[in-house]
Amino acid sequence: MMIKCLDMIADQAANQYNVTWSRTTPIVVSVFDDAYQTYLTLECDHSMGMTVMGSLKNTILFNSACSSQISSIEYGIMRNLDFISQYETVSLDVMGSVARDMSYAFWTGTDLELFTYNGYTVMELVGRNDLILLYDPETGIMRDLNTVNGFCGASGVFIIIYC
Repeated sequence: MMIKCLDMIADQAANQYNVTWSRTTPIVVSVFDDAYQTYLTLECDHSMGMTVMGSLKNTILFNSACSSQISSIEYGIMRNLDFISQYETVSLDVMGSVARDMSYAFWTGTDLELFTYNGYTVMELVGRNDLILLYDPETGIMRDLNTVNGFCGASGVFIIIYC
């Protein structure tokens, strides 16, 4: 479902930014379930195995349009898979995706930090480094990092592979 949703966004973005794209490398999307949370995560680069052809500017815009939606797609899928117990009480840690958690925290009064580091633009909540959005302006790729409970990524219990 994650891959299909992103492909639909990619098709629309390709039309808008006058590029072509194809999936040229395998990707893996995992669902991880532990004592604290259930979450969906990528086990691959946020380019999602895509090779994009077009002008540099349009390729960057395409990558940005697609990769910036990954966190929202993850949230939508997890929400629709009926993990209701995670959403009964609204708090910073149960909304379901990095971008959504950060947006909710900002909406409820937590400040956001935005800075550059090694050429990347980094966005994180002030006083927390467990939810991070990392933007690469050279490629247009946005990565979302969740290190809640000390994990970065997942050791998947259920894995979906696209080749």
